[in-house]
Amino acid sequence: MARSIALLILLVLVACAAWWRGWLEGIDPEAVGALVRSAGAWGPALFLLLFSVGNGLGAPGFLFLFPAAVLWPPWEALLLNWAGCNGAGWVGYAFARSVGRHFVEAHLPRRLRALDHRIGQRAVESVAAVRLTLFLATPAHWALGLSSVTLRPLLLGSALGFLPPAAVWTFAGRGLMRAIHKGHASAWLGLLALIVVSLAVPAWMSRGRTGAVDPG
Repeated sequence: MARSIALLILLVLVACAAWWRGWLEGIDPEAVGALVRSAGAWGPALFLLLFSVGNGLGAPGFLFLFPAAVLWPPWEALLLNWAGCNGAGWVGYAFARSVGRHFVEAHLPRRLRALDHRIGQRAVESVAAVRLTLFLATPAHWALGLSSVTLRPLLLGSALGFLPPAAVWTFAGRGLMRAIHKGHASAWLGLLALIVVSLAVPAWMSRGRTGAVDPG
């Protein structure tokens, strides 16, 4: 209990500091890249911290995926993006679990309680499916934090589910950013399409899942 309270206080303080300083509000891929470059040898560690806290508390994932694709060689960028995805998933999970899990558990309707129980029984597969389809949608991090999924299957399922979309974003993002720097106008359309898909697919999947659970 004491550990959960300490974690909650830490996350709240970080969120308040980020809001007060305007870090999440004014953040963009170029700002992330410039900040990481200025950190020198500490750049990868700073990148992972920004990625984990930023996306875990609400910043879009592409703000971190694209800078990594440009700043580091392909496989190093993939490793850092994959690690950042897992860090963000854990931060969002820990934040929601510290804030609301006990309340949700006490007030969950019977039907949703049964669904939550089934998710907990197949936790690794459930988490991997959420990460694969919803990827870095912050509400998905929070929803897992409010579920019965415990930390170990969360970490394993996240590691499995995050890898394929992280690879797509890293390698596609690298090509798009290079094309943009070369002045190819069509690259902007590709970048826009990739961002729209990243926002639309989680929204569509969430709506579909809500409709499936709704007793109507």
